[in-house]
Amino acid sequence: LMGGTMWVESEPDQGTTFHFTIQTEAIPNLTYSHLHEVQPKLSGKRVLIVDDNTTNRRILALQAESWGMIPQAAATPSEALTWLKEGASFDLAILDMQMPEMDGITLAAEIQRLKLDFPRVMLTSLGQQEAINRANEAGIEFVAFMSKPLKPSQLFDVLVSIFSDQPTRFRPREKTPEALLDATMGQRLPLRILLAEDHPTNQKLALRLLERLGYRADVAANGLEALEALERQPYDVILMDMQMPEMDGLDTTRHIRSHWPGDQGPHIIAMTANAMQGDRELCLAAGMNDYVSKPIRVEELIRALTESRAFDPSLDYAEPTTAVRPPQKQVEAPQPDGQMSDSSPSSAVLDQAALTMLLDLLGGEKALMVELIDSFLEEAPLLLARLSQAAQEGDAAGVRMAAHTLKSSSNDFGATELARMCQELEDIGKDGLLIDTTSKVAAVELEYDRVKSALDEIRHD
Repeated sequence: LMGGTMWVESEPDQGTTFHFTIQTEAIPNLTYSHLHEVQPKLSGKRVLIVDDNTTNRRILALQAESWGMIPQAAATPSEALTWLKEGASFDLAILDMQMPEMDGITLAAEIQRLKLDFPRVMLTSLGQQEAINRANEAGIEFVAFMSKPLKPSQLFDVLVSIFSDQPTRFRPREKTPEALLDATMGQRLPLRILLAEDHPTNQKLALRLLERLGYRADVAANGLEALEALERQPYDVILMDMQMPEMDGLDTTRHIRSHWPGDQGPHIIAMTANAMQGDRELCLAAGMNDYVSKPIRVEELIRALTESRAFDPSLDYAEPTTAVRPPQKQVEAPQPDGQMSDSSPSSAVLDQAALTMLLDLLGGEKALMVELIDSFLEEAPLLLARLSQAAQEGDAAGVRMAAHTLKSSSNDFGATELARMCQELEDIGKDGLLIDTTSKVAAVELEYDRVKSALDEIRHD
Protein backbone atom coordinates (compact mmCIF):
# COMPACT_ATOMS: atom_id res chain seq x y z
CA LEU A 1 0.00 0.00 0.00
CA MET A 2 2.88 2.38 0.73
CA GLY A 3 5.22 1.17 -1.98
CA GLY A 4 7.60 -0.58 0.38
CA THR A 5 8.70 -4.07 1.30
CA MET A 6 8.55 -6.23 4.41
CA TRP A 7 10.59 -9.24 5.47
CA VAL A 8 11.53 -11.20 8.55
CA GLU A 9 14.74 -12.85 9.76
CA SER A 10 14.48 -15.48 12.47
CA GLU A 11 17.07 -17.63 14.22
CA PRO A 12 16.11 -20.45 16.64
CA ASP A 13 16.87 -19.66 20.29
CA GLN A 14 18.12 -16.19 19.29
CA GLY A 15 15.08 -14.17 18.26
CA THR A 16 13.29 -12.63 15.32
CA THR A 17 13.87 -9.33 13.53
CA PHE A 18 11.12 -7.74 11.43
CA HIS A 19 12.10 -5.29 8.69
CA PHE A 20 10.07 -2.96 6.51
CA THR A 21 10.61 -0.06 4.14
CA ILE A 22 8.12 2.58 3.01
CA GLN A 23 8.16 5.45 0.56
CA THR A 24 7.29 8.86 1.98
CA GLU A 25 7.56 12.47 0.91
CA ALA A 26 10.66 14.20 2.23
CA ILE A 27 10.11 17.06 4.66
CA PRO A 28 12.48 19.95 3.88
CA ASN A 29 14.41 21.88 6.50
CA LEU A 30 13.75 19.36 9.25
CA THR A 31 16.87 18.11 10.96
CA TYR A 32 17.72 16.57 14.28
CA SER A 33 21.41 16.22 13.58
CA HIS A 34 22.23 17.23 17.16
CA LEU A 35 20.63 13.98 18.29
CA HIS A 36 23.29 11.97 16.48
CA GLU A 37 26.41 13.97 17.24
CA VAL A 38 28.82 14.20 20.15
CA GLN A 39 27.62 16.89 22.54
CA PRO A 40 30.20 18.90 24.53
CA LYS A 41 28.00 19.06 27.63
CA LEU A 42 27.54 15.28 27.60
CA SER A 43 30.87 14.10 26.24
CA GLY A 44 32.82 11.94 28.66
CA LYS A 45 30.00 11.66 31.19
CA ARG A 46 29.68 8.17 32.64
CA VAL A 47 26.08 6.97 32.72
CA LEU A 48 24.74 3.91 34.53
CA ILE A 49 21.77 2.33 32.72
CA VAL A 50 19.71 -0.28 34.59
CA ASP A 51 16.90 -2.00 32.67
CA ASP A 52 15.96 -5.68 32.51
CA ASN A 53 14.80 -5.31 28.91
CA THR A 54 17.67 -6.08 26.54
CA THR A 55 16.34 -3.94 23.69
CA ASN A 56 15.76 -0.93 25.93
CA ARG A 57 19.28 -1.22 27.39
CA ARG A 58 20.84 -1.40 23.96
CA ILE A 59 18.90 1.59 22.61
CA LEU A 60 19.73 3.75 25.63
CA ALA A 61 23.40 2.77 25.50
CA LEU A 62 23.69 3.46 21.76
CA GLN A 63 21.97 6.82 22.15
CA ALA A 64 24.26 7.81 25.03
CA GLU A 65 27.33 6.75 23.02
CA SER A 66 26.22 8.86 20.05
CA TRP A 67 26.35 11.93 22.32
CA GLY A 68 29.86 11.08 23.51
CA MET A 69 28.80 9.61 26.84
CA ILE A 70 30.27 6.45 28.37
CA PRO A 71 27.40 4.08 29.14
CA GLN A 72 27.56 1.01 31.36
CA ALA A 73 24.37 -1.03 31.17
CA ALA A 74 23.22 -3.51 33.82
CA ALA A 75 20.54 -6.12 33.23
CA THR A 76 19.68 -6.35 36.94
CA PRO A 77 19.79 -4.03 39.95
CA SER A 78 22.09 -6.45 41.76
CA GLU A 79 24.61 -6.22 38.92
CA ALA A 80 24.55 -2.43 39.13
CA LEU A 81 24.95 -2.48 42.92
CA THR A 82 27.92 -4.84 42.60
CA TRP A 83 29.67 -2.39 40.28
CA LEU A 84 28.99 0.49 42.65
CA LYS A 85 30.24 -1.42 45.69
CA GLU A 86 33.39 -2.29 43.77
CA GLY A 87 34.09 1.41 43.25
CA ALA A 88 32.65 2.17 39.82
CA SER A 89 31.86 5.88 39.51
CA PHE A 90 29.12 7.50 37.44
CA ASP A 91 27.92 11.00 36.65
CA LEU A 92 24.32 9.93 36.10
CA ALA A 93 22.00 6.93 36.46
CA ILE A 94 19.01 6.06 34.27
CA LEU A 95 16.82 3.55 36.10
CA ASP A 96 13.80 1.61 34.88
CA MET A 97 10.85 1.60 37.27
CA GLN A 98 9.53 -1.92 36.65
CA MET A 99 12.07 -4.70 37.07
CA PRO A 100 11.41 -8.21 38.43
CA GLU A 101 14.22 -8.40 40.98
CA MET A 102 13.97 -4.90 42.45
CA ASP A 103 12.10 -1.87 41.16
CA GLY A 104 13.74 1.46 40.35
CA ILE A 105 12.65 3.16 43.58
CA THR A 106 14.18 0.42 45.72
CA LEU A 107 17.37 0.45 43.65
CA ALA A 108 17.65 4.23 44.07
CA ALA A 109 17.24 3.78 47.83
CA GLU A 110 20.08 1.23 47.84
CA ILE A 111 22.28 3.64 45.88
CA GLN A 112 21.44 6.36 48.36
CA ARG A 113 22.43 4.08 51.25
CA LEU A 114 25.84 3.73 49.64
CA LYS A 115 26.13 7.52 50.02
CA LEU A 116 26.56 7.96 46.27
CA ASP A 117 25.25 11.31 45.17
CA PHE A 118 24.77 11.49 41.40
CA PRO A 119 21.64 12.56 39.47
CA ARG A 120 19.03 9.88 38.80
CA VAL A 121 16.44 9.73 36.00
CA MET A 122 13.44 7.41 36.34
CA LEU A 123 11.84 5.74 33.31
CA THR A 124 8.33 4.39 33.80
CA SER A 125 5.47 2.98 31.74
CA LEU A 126 3.07 3.17 34.71
CA GLY A 127 2.55 6.91 34.60
CA GLN A 128 4.74 9.67 36.00
CA GLN A 129 2.49 10.60 38.91
CA GLU A 130 2.55 7.10 40.37
CA ALA A 131 6.35 7.05 40.23
CA ILE A 132 6.53 10.52 41.80
CA ASN A 133 4.22 9.48 44.63
CA ARG A 134 6.25 6.37 45.38
CA ALA A 135 9.52 8.29 45.29
CA ASN A 136 8.11 10.93 47.64
CA GLU A 137 6.95 8.26 50.08
CA ALA A 138 10.38 6.62 50.06
CA GLY A 139 12.20 9.94 50.38
CA ILE A 140 14.15 9.32 47.17
CA GLU A 141 15.05 12.19 44.84
CA PHE A 142 15.12 12.03 41.04
CA VAL A 143 16.02 14.88 38.74
CA ALA A 144 13.43 13.75 36.18
CA PHE A 145 10.62 11.27 35.67
CA MET A 146 10.09 10.22 32.06
CA SER A 147 7.34 8.12 30.50
CA LYS A 148 8.06 5.27 28.10
CA PRO A 149 8.21 4.91 25.16
CA LEU A 150 10.96 7.51 25.30
CA LYS A 151 11.84 9.88 22.46
CA PRO A 152 15.56 10.62 21.90
CA SER A 153 14.79 14.35 21.81
CA GLN A 154 13.20 14.17 25.27
CA LEU A 155 16.13 12.29 26.75
CA PHE A 156 18.58 14.66 25.08
CA ASP A 157 16.88 17.75 26.54
CA VAL A 158 16.78 16.23 30.02
CA LEU A 159 20.45 15.20 30.00
CA VAL A 160 21.67 18.53 28.65
CA SER A 161 19.63 20.41 31.24
CA ILE A 162 21.08 18.23 34.03
CA PHE A 163 24.66 18.98 33.06
CA SER A 164 23.92 22.63 32.32
CA ASP A 165 22.65 23.24 35.85
CA GLN A 166 19.32 24.30 34.40
CA PRO A 167 15.85 23.15 35.47
CA THR A 168 14.79 19.94 33.77
CA ARG A 169 11.89 20.63 31.44
CA PHE A 170 10.32 17.22 31.80
CA ARG A 171 9.91 17.10 35.56
CA PRO A 172 6.13 17.18 36.06
CA ARG A 173 4.41 19.43 38.53
CA GLU A 174 3.41 17.58 41.66
CA LYS A 175 -0.22 18.60 41.91
CA THR A 176 -2.75 16.44 43.70
CA PRO A 177 -6.04 15.65 41.94
CA GLU A 178 -7.81 17.77 44.57
CA ALA A 179 -5.68 20.77 43.63
CA LEU A 180 -6.44 20.37 39.91
CA LEU A 181 -10.21 19.88 40.18
CA ASP A 182 -12.31 23.01 39.64
CA ALA A 183 -16.10 22.84 39.83
CA THR A 184 -16.45 26.03 37.75
CA MET A 185 -14.81 24.59 34.64
CA GLY A 186 -18.23 23.54 33.31
CA GLN A 187 -19.41 27.15 33.54
CA ARG A 188 -16.29 28.60 31.94
CA LEU A 189 -16.24 25.96 29.23
CA PRO A 190 -19.79 24.58 28.76
CA LEU A 191 -19.83 21.22 26.97
CA ARG A 192 -22.49 18.61 26.27
CA ILE A 193 -20.69 15.37 27.05
CA LEU A 194 -21.56 11.76 26.23
CA LEU A 195 -19.68 9.03 28.08
CA ALA A 196 -19.47 5.81 26.04
CA GLU A 197 -18.27 3.18 28.53
CA ASP A 198 -19.59 -0.33 29.17
CA HIS A 199 -18.03 -0.93 32.56
CA PRO A 200 -20.27 0.24 35.48
CA THR A 201 -17.37 0.93 37.84
CA ASN A 202 -15.57 3.01 35.23
CA GLN A 203 -18.85 4.79 34.43
CA LYS A 204 -19.32 5.83 38.05
CA LEU A 205 -15.74 6.99 38.41
CA ALA A 206 -15.77 9.02 35.17
CA LEU A 207 -19.15 10.59 35.97
CA ARG A 208 -17.93 11.59 39.43
CA LEU A 209 -14.77 13.12 37.99
CA LEU A 210 -16.78 15.08 35.41
CA GLU A 211 -19.18 16.20 38.13
CA ARG A 212 -16.29 17.60 40.14
CA LEU A 213 -15.31 19.61 37.05
CA GLY A 214 -18.83 21.01 36.79
CA TYR A 215 -20.21 18.70 34.08
CA ARG A 216 -23.18 16.36 33.85
CA ALA A 217 -22.76 13.67 31.20
CA ASP A 218 -25.09 11.20 29.52
CA VAL A 219 -24.02 7.55 29.43
CA ALA A 220 -24.00 4.98 26.63
CA ALA A 221 -23.05 1.41 27.54
CA ASN A 222 -21.77 0.52 24.06
CA GLY A 223 -21.18 1.90 20.61
CA LEU A 224 -24.71 1.28 19.36
CA GLU A 225 -26.17 3.18 22.31
CA ALA A 226 -23.76 6.03 21.58
CA LEU A 227 -25.04 6.25 18.00
CA GLU A 228 -28.64 6.22 19.23
CA ALA A 229 -27.84 9.03 21.67
CA LEU A 230 -26.33 11.10 18.85
CA GLU A 231 -29.48 10.59 16.77
CA ARG A 232 -31.52 12.08 19.61
CA GLN A 233 -29.35 15.14 20.27
CA PRO A 234 -25.94 16.59 19.39
CA TYR A 235 -22.96 16.44 21.74
CA ASP A 236 -19.85 18.58 21.89
CA VAL A 237 -17.64 15.81 23.27
CA ILE A 238 -17.78 12.02 23.42
CA LEU A 239 -15.49 10.23 25.86
CA MET A 240 -15.17 6.96 23.95
CA ASP A 241 -13.96 3.72 25.50
CA MET A 242 -11.99 1.69 22.99
CA GLN A 243 -13.13 -1.77 24.10
CA MET A 244 -16.92 -2.16 24.19
CA PRO A 245 -19.36 -4.95 23.27
CA GLU A 246 -21.76 -4.66 20.31
CA MET A 247 -19.56 -2.03 18.65
CA ASP A 248 -16.12 -0.93 19.82
CA GLY A 249 -14.83 2.62 20.00
CA LEU A 250 -13.01 2.55 16.67
CA ASP A 251 -15.99 1.25 14.68
CA THR A 252 -18.33 3.65 16.46
CA THR A 253 -16.06 6.57 15.59
CA ARG A 254 -15.86 5.54 11.93
CA HIS A 255 -19.65 5.36 11.80
CA ILE A 256 -19.99 8.79 13.41
CA ARG A 257 -17.54 10.38 10.97
CA SER A 258 -19.38 8.91 7.99
CA HIS A 259 -22.81 10.13 9.18
CA TRP A 260 -21.80 13.42 10.82
CA PRO A 261 -18.90 14.71 8.70
CA GLY A 262 -16.75 17.72 9.48
CA ASP A 263 -18.04 20.23 12.01
CA GLN A 264 -21.36 18.38 12.31
CA GLY A 265 -19.79 15.67 14.43
CA PRO A 266 -18.63 15.71 18.04
CA HIS A 267 -15.09 15.97 19.34
CA ILE A 268 -14.20 12.36 20.20
CA ILE A 269 -11.71 11.59 22.97
CA ALA A 270 -10.55 7.98 23.15
CA MET A 271 -10.17 6.27 26.53
CA THR A 272 -8.11 3.10 26.71
CA ALA A 273 -6.18 1.06 29.25
CA ASN A 274 -3.75 0.01 26.52
CA ALA A 275 -1.22 2.83 26.72
CA MET A 276 0.79 1.52 23.76
CA GLN A 277 2.69 3.59 21.22
CA GLY A 278 0.43 2.62 18.31
CA ASP A 279 -2.87 3.27 20.06
CA ARG A 280 -2.89 7.00 19.40
CA GLU A 281 -2.27 6.43 15.70
CA LEU A 282 -5.17 3.93 15.56
CA CYS A 283 -7.46 6.42 17.26
CA LEU A 284 -6.55 9.28 14.95
CA ALA A 285 -6.83 7.10 11.87
CA ALA A 286 -10.37 6.12 12.87
CA GLY A 287 -11.34 9.78 13.18
CA MET A 288 -10.88 10.42 16.88
CA ASN A 289 -9.55 13.81 17.93
CA ASP A 290 -7.68 13.03 21.12
CA TYR A 291 -6.61 10.28 23.48
CA VAL A 292 -6.43 9.77 27.26
CA SER A 293 -5.20 6.67 29.05
CA LYS A 294 -7.04 4.80 31.80
CA PRO A 295 -7.13 5.09 34.73
CA ILE A 296 -7.97 8.67 33.78
CA ARG A 297 -5.64 11.31 35.19
CA VAL A 298 -7.22 14.62 36.14
CA GLU A 299 -4.70 16.75 34.28
CA GLU A 300 -5.11 14.66 31.11
CA LEU A 301 -8.88 14.98 31.15
CA ILE A 302 -8.75 18.73 31.81
CA ARG A 303 -6.32 19.17 28.92
CA ALA A 304 -8.44 17.07 26.55
CA LEU A 305 -11.67 18.90 27.42
CA THR A 306 -9.98 22.29 27.21
CA GLU A 307 -8.65 21.49 23.73
CA SER A 308 -11.96 20.04 22.54
CA ARG A 309 -13.23 23.17 20.83
CA ALA A 310 -12.17 26.52 19.40
CA PHE A 311 -12.38 29.27 21.97
CA ASP A 312 -13.44 32.89 21.88
CA PRO A 313 -10.13 34.72 22.44
CA SER A 314 -11.96 37.37 24.46
CA LEU A 315 -12.84 34.81 27.11
CA ASP A 316 -10.49 33.54 29.77
CA TYR A 317 -10.32 29.76 29.61
CA ALA A 318 -7.14 29.56 31.67
CA GLU A 319 -6.93 26.99 34.41
CA PRO A 320 -7.87 28.68 37.71
CA THR A 321 -5.16 29.23 40.25
CA THR A 322 -5.57 26.79 43.11
CA ALA A 323 -3.48 26.27 46.18
CA VAL A 324 -1.53 23.05 45.91
CA ARG A 325 -1.78 20.86 48.97
CA PRO A 326 1.30 18.98 50.13
CA PRO A 327 1.38 15.39 48.81
CA GLN A 328 -0.67 13.15 51.08
CA LYS A 329 0.76 10.06 52.65
CA GLN A 330 0.31 6.96 50.49
CA VAL A 331 -2.18 4.90 52.43
CA GLU A 332 -5.20 2.79 51.93
CA ALA A 333 -8.09 2.53 54.37
CA PRO A 334 -10.56 5.43 54.77
CA GLN A 335 -10.71 6.83 58.29
CA PRO A 336 -13.49 8.83 59.96
CA ASP A 337 -11.70 12.09 59.18
CA GLY A 338 -11.66 11.33 55.45
CA GLN A 339 -7.97 10.44 55.41
CA MET A 340 -6.56 6.93 55.10
CA SER A 341 -4.47 4.91 57.53
CA ASP A 342 -1.23 3.12 56.74
CA SER A 343 -1.48 0.29 59.25
CA SER A 344 -3.47 -2.19 57.17
CA PRO A 345 -2.17 -5.40 55.57
CA SER A 346 -3.94 -4.40 52.35
CA SER A 347 -0.87 -2.28 51.60
CA ALA A 348 0.84 -5.47 50.43
CA VAL A 349 -1.81 -6.00 47.74
CA LEU A 350 -3.03 -2.56 46.67
CA ASP A 351 -0.92 0.36 45.50
CA GLN A 352 -1.37 3.03 48.13
CA ALA A 353 -0.72 5.97 45.80
CA ALA A 354 -3.52 4.83 43.47
CA LEU A 355 -5.96 4.47 46.37
CA THR A 356 -5.10 7.87 47.77
CA MET A 357 -5.51 9.42 44.32
CA LEU A 358 -8.87 7.66 43.89
CA LEU A 359 -10.11 9.00 47.22
CA ASP A 360 -8.92 12.48 46.19
CA LEU A 361 -10.86 12.20 42.92
CA LEU A 362 -13.97 11.33 44.92
CA GLY A 363 -13.53 14.38 47.10
CA GLY A 364 -12.73 12.27 50.15
CA GLU A 365 -16.23 10.75 50.10
CA LYS A 366 -15.85 7.36 51.76
CA ALA A 367 -19.40 6.32 50.88
CA LEU A 368 -18.72 6.78 47.17
CA MET A 369 -15.42 4.92 47.51
CA VAL A 370 -17.30 2.00 49.08
CA GLU A 371 -19.91 2.18 46.32
CA LEU A 372 -17.21 1.84 43.67
CA ILE A 373 -15.63 -1.06 45.56
CA ASP A 374 -19.03 -2.80 45.81
CA SER A 375 -19.53 -2.33 42.08
CA PHE A 376 -16.13 -3.85 41.34
CA LEU A 377 -16.64 -6.79 43.71
CA GLU A 378 -20.01 -7.47 42.10
CA GLU A 379 -18.68 -7.45 38.55
CA ALA A 380 -15.31 -9.15 39.00
CA PRO A 381 -16.69 -12.68 39.68
CA LEU A 382 -18.75 -12.45 36.49
CA LEU A 383 -15.68 -11.39 34.53
CA LEU A 384 -13.64 -14.21 36.06
CA ALA A 385 -16.34 -16.71 35.08
CA ARG A 386 -16.33 -15.40 31.51
CA LEU A 387 -12.55 -15.52 31.47
CA SER A 388 -12.47 -19.11 32.71
CA GLN A 389 -15.12 -20.25 30.25
CA ALA A 390 -13.39 -18.56 27.32
CA ALA A 391 -10.08 -20.19 28.28
CA GLN A 392 -11.67 -23.64 28.48
CA GLU A 393 -13.43 -23.20 25.14
CA GLY A 394 -10.36 -21.81 23.38
CA ASP A 395 -12.15 -18.51 22.74
CA ALA A 396 -9.24 -16.08 22.25
CA ALA A 397 -11.49 -13.05 21.71
CA GLY A 398 -13.43 -13.87 24.88
CA VAL A 399 -10.20 -14.16 26.86
CA ARG A 400 -9.00 -10.82 25.52
CA MET A 401 -12.22 -8.93 26.29
CA ALA A 402 -12.73 -10.32 29.80
CA ALA A 403 -9.09 -9.82 30.75
CA HIS A 404 -9.10 -6.27 29.38
CA THR A 405 -12.19 -5.26 31.36
CA LEU A 406 -10.92 -6.79 34.60
CA LYS A 407 -7.54 -5.13 34.09
CA SER A 408 -9.11 -1.72 33.66
CA SER A 409 -11.00 -1.75 36.95
CA SER A 410 -8.13 -3.44 38.79
CA ASN A 411 -5.96 -0.45 37.92
CA ASP A 412 -8.59 1.91 39.34
CA PHE A 413 -8.06 0.42 42.80
CA GLY A 414 -4.29 0.01 42.59
CA ALA A 415 -4.42 -3.78 42.18
CA THR A 416 -1.31 -3.61 40.02
CA GLU A 417 -0.36 -7.29 40.19
CA LEU A 418 -3.87 -8.37 39.22
CA ALA A 419 -3.81 -5.83 36.38
CA ARG A 420 -0.42 -7.13 35.22
CA MET A 421 -1.70 -10.72 35.13
CA CYS A 422 -4.80 -9.62 33.23
CA GLN A 423 -2.60 -7.76 30.73
CA GLU A 424 -0.68 -10.98 30.13
CA LEU A 425 -3.92 -12.84 29.42
CA GLU A 426 -5.14 -10.01 27.21
CA ASP A 427 -1.94 -10.24 25.16
CA ILE A 428 -2.38 -14.01 24.89
CA GLY A 429 -5.93 -13.46 23.66
CA LYS A 430 -4.73 -10.95 21.06
CA ASP A 431 -2.10 -13.38 19.77
CA GLY A 432 -4.64 -16.21 19.69
CA LEU A 433 -2.13 -18.63 21.23
CA LEU A 434 -4.05 -20.03 24.22
CA ILE A 435 -1.19 -22.03 25.72
CA ASP A 436 -1.36 -22.79 29.44
CA THR A 437 -4.21 -20.30 29.67
CA THR A 438 -6.27 -22.27 32.19
CA SER A 439 -3.47 -22.24 34.77
CA LYS A 440 -2.95 -18.50 34.21
CA VAL A 441 -6.65 -17.90 34.79
CA ALA A 442 -6.40 -19.90 38.02
CA ALA A 443 -3.54 -17.66 39.13
CA VAL A 444 -5.66 -14.59 38.35
CA GLU A 445 -8.47 -16.01 40.48
CA LEU A 446 -6.09 -16.48 43.42
CA GLU A 447 -4.78 -12.93 43.08
CA TYR A 448 -8.34 -11.61 42.89
CA ASP A 449 -9.09 -13.31 46.22
CA ARG A 450 -6.22 -11.33 47.76
CA VAL A 451 -7.50 -8.11 46.20
CA LYS A 452 -11.05 -8.83 47.41
CA SER A 453 -9.83 -9.33 50.97
CA ALA A 454 -7.91 -6.05 50.84
CA LEU A 455 -10.91 -4.15 49.45
CA ASP A 456 -13.24 -5.74 52.01
CA GLU A 457 -10.88 -4.43 54.65
CA ILE A 458 -11.34 -0.90 53.30
CA ARG A 459 -15.12 -1.30 53.05
CA HIS A 460 -15.50 -2.31 56.69
CA ASP A 461 -13.03 0.10 58.23
